[in-house]
Amino acid sequence: MFAILDTETTGGQVGEEKIIDLAIFLHDGEKVVDQLITLINPQRSIQRYVQKMTGITENAVRRAPRFHEVAKRIIEITDGAVLVGHNIAFDYRMIRQEFESLGYDFECETIDSLFLAEGLIPGLPAYGLSKLCAELNIVNQETHRAEGDARATMELFEILIQKDEDKNLFGIRSMYTGKEGEARGQKLRHLLRKVITQHGVYYVFDKNGTCIYMCPLHQAKENITRIFLSDKPEDTLFQRMAAESESEKHATKWFANWKIHTDFKRLTPKFNNAPPIPKQRFDLITEGNRYRKQKDADSPLISTSSSFAAGKLVKLLNGLLEKGDTPSDGHLRFALIGSDFLLEMRPGRDVGENLYFVWQDYRLVGYLYSTTRESLKKRDALLKRCIPLSDDAYGMGIWVEHSNHVNLFNRETD
Repeated sequence: MFAILDTETTGGQVGEEKIIDLAIFLHDGEKVVDQLITLINPQRSIQRYVQKMTGITENAVRRAPRFHEVAKRIIEITDGAVLVGHNIAFDYRMIRQEFESLGYDFECETIDSLFLAEGLIPGLPAYGLSKLCAELNIVNQETHRAEGDARATMELFEILIQKDEDKNLFGIRSMYTGKEGEARGQKLRHLLRKVITQHGVYYVFDKNGTCIYMCPLHQAKENITRIFLSDKPEDTLFQRMAAESESEKHATKWFANWKIHTDFKRLTPKFNNAPPIPKQRFDLITEGNRYRKQKDADSPLISTSSSFAAGKLVKLLNGLLEKGDTPSDGHLRFALIGSDFLLEMRPGRDVGENLYFVWQDYRLVGYLYSTTRESLKKRDALLKRCIPLSDDAYGMGIWVEHSNHVNLFNRETD
């Protein structure tokens, strides 16, 4: 769990400030599961510049709860979670300082979304929260208020989760959640606690945060249970090494397979001997001045799941060859994508969400999920938010077979 945190304070000398506004969103890596938003009576004056900046007056907090009245709730909502904030050192210091005044030692693991953004979205001119919101088209209607800034940080964090190709965000949790000597049944329940019967990707990490296994999410319960019931040497090694797991939900089975293909190449999990998805066996190649299909070709342009799909694609592309054209990867992409910039929209994981594929210069930039079109208004922001996918024969084949843009099978929807 991740507890996205923001505070506003009275101002004043370091060590003397008090919290006046607090927001915590408990996030499971996919959605908010709990929240705490409250003004706090600091029982002291609020600096004038703070009142002007935040709009929080001394009169506004007069009837608000004092910190000790919300302290228990803060402990409950952050228990076992990683604290996430933009410049988290300040917010963490303020929370610890308030608890110290109550005689309680508050400690949590922390992640700074500022440093995280610097690593995952390099090359931006600045990484302050307001600057990142402008760069990524994140709307914050209440700047310098705990709820508004925490919500903006949460939206930024969700973007960073998707852009975290090495799964370091989830892997880091295993460094302190994995328990040495944990009973087999206990560990199995822990690893499967967030498994759902939905399409997506399931990851298992060792205690160092390295991904050691992955599979389709809807197969995770069966696969992990089978491994934990086995006494084979390789399975008992997995049982000892597995420390933490994470689920990443996706819109459809075919898209989840594309994501697994991409992540497998990047993460190379120790306990996967091969990609845990079906191989696409019918390929498109060039021969002379024509395209043709072949089973299990060495260097295909596109790999499809069926001979029928490969045949339809060959017919389509050969029909688009004009006098003087040479069949090639360039011609194929120009014929199928049709534009040097393409934004293709598909249904997302939930009602109100969409999945977008972004193509530029006839190459796949990547994908993103969004519940609003706000992030799509600026092309630069759109490109910065994209999560890479493998733009290879496998990925192109999956896209072609399921894309309404290509419409290979003359369908309305799939």
